[in-house]
Formats: sequence, structure tokens, C-alpha cells
Amino acid sequence: MSIKLYGFAVGLIVLLLPFLARAQFDKATVWAKDGYRYYKIADGGVAEFDVRNAKKKTVIVSKEALAPIGYKPVRFTITSDSKKLLINTNTQKVWRYDTRGDYWVYNVAAKTLKQIGKDKPASSLMFAKFSPDGSKVAYVSGHNIYVDDMVTNTTKALTTDDTQTLINGTFDWAYEEEFGLRDGFRWSPDG
Repeated sequence: MSIKLYGFAVGLIVLLLPFLARAQFDKATVWAKDGYRYYKIADGGVAEFDVRNAKKKTVIVSKEALAPIGYKPVRFTITSDSKKLLINTNTQKVWRYDTRGDYWVYNVAAKTLKQIGKDKPASSLMFAKFSPDGSKVAYVSGHNIYVDDMVTNTTKALTTDDTQTLINGTFDWAYEEEFGLRDGFRWSPDG
């Protein structure tokens, strides 16, 4: 009898573990490399918090600075040197998750905002991410992978398969549904 109860308890834990982990992890929180600071969406912008001083809050990008976007930030990433933020807004659902949207790079020192993939339709970019050195942003749009070079202000298509039957940089419904796979590309370590 106790073996059945033990098996039931283990099974229940295995089933609930992903939900418990998700509840503990806020996707809108990004930790700094030093482990003492973290960045979080707050008051319509992005702020930095220091765990050593709970009252210390530094606004990195204000709601007013993001006003040209017209949408609240949904999620963001930050370069390893903490000099640029990649902000995701205006999201749309693809199957079950809001993986399509608009992306903006905010330069912290210059206080400038630049739209990524601005020649693409609204809410059509997916899985944008900084290159390891923070000089480029890669993303998926229309089943193809693109790279925006923020130094030269150029866009390069890495794939050009204009077809609905070949998908680059993302997965179709079955992979998302059965395996939880959505984002289908990565930067190489040397960019």
C-alpha cells in the first residue's frame, strides 16, 4: 500500500514540477553577471535592482523613453556588458505562446531606441537575440532568419526560402506541442 502511495506522490511531483518551476521563474527578470543585481520590467520601463540593498532601484529605461514604441515591454534581454537592451513588445500568439512581436534595441549610454526589422510587418519578428558581442541582432520573420548589424545599419538574410513548407529558425506546431520547442536557432560563441 505504501509503495502505491509513494509511486503516486512521485508521479504527482513529476507532473507538477514544470509548473512549480515556472511559477518561481519570472521571464521578465534578467540577472546581471555579478549575481547581485537583476533587471526587471517595472513601471512601464526597465529597472535595475540590487539584492544587497532592497531599497535601491535604478531606472535603466523609463516609460517615457519607451513612449515611441507605443506598447509596454513584454520581455527583454540585455547584453553581457549591460550596455544594450533588446525589448520585445506588441506580441502576438503563435499556437499557444506569444512568440511573435516587435523588437527594439535601447542603448543605455546614448539613451537611443532603434527598431529591429523595421522593414518587416508589425508583430512579425520571432526569437530575436543579441550576438555574443552585442553588435548584431538575429531574428526570424516569414520563416527566414535575418541579422541586423547595428554598427553598419544593414540587414542580411541568412535564409531566403520563400515557402510555407520549409521553416527556418523555428519549429512547427507538433514540436511546440509535444516537445516544448519553439526557438530553432542559436548564435555561435564567436558570433
